[in-house]
Amino acid sequence: MTARKTENSFIDDLMDEYQRDRTYTVSISIDPYQNGWTDAESLVEILGISKNRLSADAQITLEFLESNDQNIFRDEWVDFKRKLIAYREIQDIFPLQLYPESSPLTPMKLWYFYYEADFLMKDSLLAGLHYCSASSVSILRPFLEFSVLQLYFYRVCNAKRNFERLEEYHRTERHPGWHAALKSSMPNDNFCKPIRRRAQVHLDDLSNHASHPYGHSSSPRNSSYAPGIPNMSGIVFWRFNKLVLEAALWIYYVNFPMLFKPTNVYRKFGCNRPIGNFADEVCSGAVSAAMPDSDFNLFREYSRRDHASELEVQWIEEQEDLTELELRKGCDEDFKGTADEMYPAAYVLTIAKSRTLRSMLSLDMESLKIKTPSDNDDLPDISIHDFSRWRHVYKKI
Repeated sequence: MTARKTENSFIDDLMDEYQRDRTYTVSISIDPYQNGWTDAESLVEILGISKNRLSADAQITLEFLESNDQNIFRDEWVDFKRKLIAYREIQDIFPLQLYPESSPLTPMKLWYFYYEADFLMKDSLLAGLHYCSASSVSILRPFLEFSVLQLYFYRVCNAKRNFERLEEYHRTERHPGWHAALKSSMPNDNFCKPIRRRAQVHLDDLSNHASHPYGHSSSPRNSSYAPGIPNMSGIVFWRFNKLVLEAALWIYYVNFPMLFKPTNVYRKFGCNRPIGNFADEVCSGAVSAAMPDSDFNLFREYSRRDHASELEVQWIEEQEDLTELELRKGCDEDFKGTADEMYPAAYVLTIAKSRTLRSMLSLDMESLKIKTPSDNDDLPDISIHDFSRWRHVYKKI
């Protein structure tokens, strides 16, 4: 009787959650605004999940990876977490592009691909922690594809000064071919050639070894007795995630040179900072901490070739610092702290709300509620489970 009550309660909770309005949350740390990126957060903090949501085996694996004295891959693990943090932080630089003759919500939908990729990376990591290696790897292909599409649509919309291609995608869900998307996802210069090549290598490799039927040498059964059973290679599954994530980050870096030109956005604008386009010291610091100094210097030198961002930096540095009273007026109405707490508390609260709003509005939830005539009339119900019915309607589908 107790078990039945528990099962019923579980289903009731799920039904209640399904029927409620969707809640969007964001995890953001104040520490980097005070001390810089002195240490990487734990993986569960970066992913924004509770540790008790993990299985017992997954928790043991995570404790091993997070330990200072046992994990022989400690330096690699910390570097991977720093890359995850950099991927999370770069969303603050996404500009709000406004073009005439488009829906007011379309500018937010431009960043749909980033948030979808972010979800997939978290999904892949959770699958890996639970020793579902085949699932973990296969998800990385769409992660990289969404990352490429994000920069493709960003650049196409920016070049054409309209959202026509983006609106067409959200209407039809048809995307360009991968060679075309990859070619147009970054500047066409010699600096970007090795970045484009690396992304192509990963896409091909993931296609050949995970997303489609593969040979016995790529079989996950080589290292695992069964899905969900702990194994030695499963402890380091995240090293492949790190490779693919790094390739995605490189594409973002060459598209947003302002990531390498931090400015004191708070002192110039307070909590009414521009939506995107400018990087503060925390965002740029996360990018710096996620790569070797030699790589950071290369990307920073490349960013200096971008004349437009140089002018933007010059403009913001010419602005006068706000007074304490002006900073206070710009604080979110939910902020009740003292003047000393305005930075970082009020500033971080603004960033957190901005990230949540972006994530929420990037999904086109309203269009899912609209039924077109073709949905109801032209096509039969595709959820047919008996062959006797299917054989009569399959040609119409």
